[in-house]
Amino acid sequence: MVFYINECRQVERSGRSGLAFERTVSDISSRFVGIYDLDDAVNASLADIGKLSGVNRTYLFLLSEDGTAMNNTHEWCAEGVRPEIQNLKNLPTTMFPWIMSRLSEDKVLRIEDISRLPAEAQAEVSILEGPGGKSALVLPLQTRKRLTGFLGLANASEVDKWRDEDVALLCIASDILGSAFDRRQMEEELRKSEEKYRAIFENTGTAMLVVEEDTTICLANTEFEKLSGYSKEEIGGKKSWTELFHKDDLERMKTYHRLRRIDPNAAPRSYDCRFVDRYGNTKDIFITVSMVPGTKKSLGSLMEITERKQMERALWKTKQWFERTLKSLADAVFILDADTFRIVECNPAASAIFGYSHDEMLGQETTFLHVSEKDRETFRLHLWSTIEEKGYANHFGFKMKRKDGTIFPAEHSMTPIEDEGGRRIAWVSVVSDISERKQAEKEKEMMQAQLLQAQKMEAIGTLAGGVAHDFNNALTGIQGYTELAMTKTDEADPLYRYLIQIQRSSMRAASLARQLLLFSRKQPMEFVPLNISRVVEGLLKMLHRLIGEDIEIVTDLAPDLWTVRADVGNIEQVIMNLVVNARDAMPHGGKLTIQTKNVIVDKECCTGMTCAMPWPEVRLGQYACLSVADTGTGIDKAVLERIFDPFFTTKRPGEGTGLGLSTTYGIVGQHGGCIAVHSEPGQGSIFYIYLPAVPLEPIGEETEHTISLSNMQGKGERILLVEDEKEVRELGVTILSRNGYIVFEAANAREALDIFERENGNFHMVLSDVVLPDQDALGLVDRLLARKPGLPVLLSSGYMDDKSQWPLIRQRGFHFIQKPYAVASLLQAVKKVLVPSSQF
Repeated sequence: MVFYINECRQVERSGRSGLAFERTVSDISSRFVGIYDLDDAVNASLADIGKLSGVNRTYLFLLSEDGTAMNNTHEWCAEGVRPEIQNLKNLPTTMFPWIMSRLSEDKVLRIEDISRLPAEAQAEVSILEGPGGKSALVLPLQTRKRLTGFLGLANASEVDKWRDEDVALLCIASDILGSAFDRRQMEEELRKSEEKYRAIFENTGTAMLVVEEDTTICLANTEFEKLSGYSKEEIGGKKSWTELFHKDDLERMKTYHRLRRIDPNAAPRSYDCRFVDRYGNTKDIFITVSMVPGTKKSLGSLMEITERKQMERALWKTKQWFERTLKSLADAVFILDADTFRIVECNPAASAIFGYSHDEMLGQETTFLHVSEKDRETFRLHLWSTIEEKGYANHFGFKMKRKDGTIFPAEHSMTPIEDEGGRRIAWVSVVSDISERKQAEKEKEMMQAQLLQAQKMEAIGTLAGGVAHDFNNALTGIQGYTELAMTKTDEADPLYRYLIQIQRSSMRAASLARQLLLFSRKQPMEFVPLNISRVVEGLLKMLHRLIGEDIEIVTDLAPDLWTVRADVGNIEQVIMNLVVNARDAMPHGGKLTIQTKNVIVDKECCTGMTCAMPWPEVRLGQYACLSVADTGTGIDKAVLERIFDPFFTTKRPGEGTGLGLSTTYGIVGQHGGCIAVHSEPGQGSIFYIYLPAVPLEPIGEETEHTISLSNMQGKGERILLVEDEKEVRELGVTILSRNGYIVFEAANAREALDIFERENGNFHMVLSDVVLPDQDALGLVDRLLARKPGLPVLLSSGYMDDKSQWPLIRQRGFHFIQKPYAVASLLQAVKKVLVPSSQF
């Protein structure tokens, strides 16, 4: 026991916070020793506890005598916190079975997050949470081994801020409060029945006396003999109580004595004073005085404060306090024999962590908890080398084994316990299960890797967008000049065939640029009537190149597929994401089937499938369905539930971002559709995309039609052309000049403004690239419109990103043509701007 007491003393004095709590508990004890008014003392104690603990609310609940109801009788709230005491009266205890069952077992409740209480504890939130409370500490009040109430602390932080030793001190404070209420109950009983009073008079454990109205002591008990040094015979009927108290306190006490007989509530029932025994020794005591019912006699209970303090200090040194501290620790704590290193005591957490009972571990060395004999030997060598160097061993990691054979990472610390002479009398060994920490570190590493991958993909996307922009500018020149050359070449000339081939190649290159823009997400979303079967057909060549030769692509496309309103680029991205996903599921080759069909969605439609969007939230009716099936490895149920989560991937680091299916999910949701999947391990997977049909006729095969250039000739209209790319600018000048327009060219915004001023704004329209080297096109247009309101505007660009301000362009209603554009497309766009009613 000596080392337990020594250890408690060391823990007690180890930190400033512990000393502050000790002083507060001591002050609370003194307050109830020198009590004037119990309610005031309780309120003051709650305030002390609240301010020291840094919580926003402390409160006290007392149970009714039969235990069926409870009342919030006392409360302290931090500044700005709304009191709750009036709202928590006469609450049936049956409403709170979760907390009452635990408090009845004398358990301290440490609730780190009130919002995470189990479902059966939701009723307790009303008494635990209060205004702003997020975590709570609840300590039972026991009176004569019976639960009479509880002390609660509500904290505005989600973090449990109470140290274990502080909780132990607060337990002592709750014991003191329980004792105070117990004493008040006892005094109430004494006032009600003199007969009961006489029965317990000699057995209260405190000095007691009964005095007459004339201050004569008529009765005293044995404890009073010990306190005063006088025998009962020397006191009873012979001495006045005024002879036994310090002269400086007498006038106050006489006033109380007189007032109490006029009105029992007119004088304090409890107060402190100084007592003088027969030997002249002055003792500080607290005295509680009450009237004996039906008489003018009063009953006094006296307790020496010094003795009470000695009892409190003795309480701190007991094994009970030490065991309570150990019990509250989440880590396994072992007390080891100083010589044999065998376990002589352990806390409940040790059993919880390792699975062995308390008795099974006693007498064992802690090394029996290690995984292998090799680990045990390594542990011994490391332990002794560290202890010889530092005198203790702190936070060194080893794998340890539970009773059921499971292995987990642990952190071990070992510190000697020494007596006052420096002799080692025991060891304290602390083992922490760090499984959760290790898992958190692993997840953090994974998240960092995923973030890095996502950033890398974002950088690649930005690069792809920039490449596509420059590529489109180059293609604009190639396509434009090719078309111009074709107009000057006879179709029978072999050179004409070469020009056609150049035109086709440039169109394929433009398609490639569009795919780069799709990857980089620089393409604006534009919902148009769409036939998904046609989109699939348009992507087939690229899909074949994408998946490789060892995978066969089979299509089953409905010829009469219902029309949907969708963005072409986004639907293409969905198809590519699903195809790439299917390819990765077939590392050794297989068959990939793409199917489209018309579907009537009803409540039975999704049977046997995992839906990313619950069917009750999806509009029932007609849908165009796209499905992508593979003969790959399939997906197990656990993975299936997470496949649409952002950054979730089953691929190795560097092989995927975990964004493909989540992006697909987002696109389908934006289109008002639903995505579902059916898969079993080893059976392959089928992904279904349902997009709502629109009431339009099915879109059939697209047919090309020729637009006559003669319908798009200008009539001498003056156009201000602003383009920083020289080749594209010269091409625009050539096309427009040859087709009846007068063109003024500018390489930047400054030149454009100079020309506009020089020509006095005499222009029929302005055609400008969106991104200019010295100012964006919208800024230029604003300055031109300020000089000539209503000036028609046509903008162009190679791609749409934040820099091109596409949303603002659409919002302001400006016409737009995307690069690369054909000669006819440019002329058609110019004609449409100049003559909005033009038909082609």
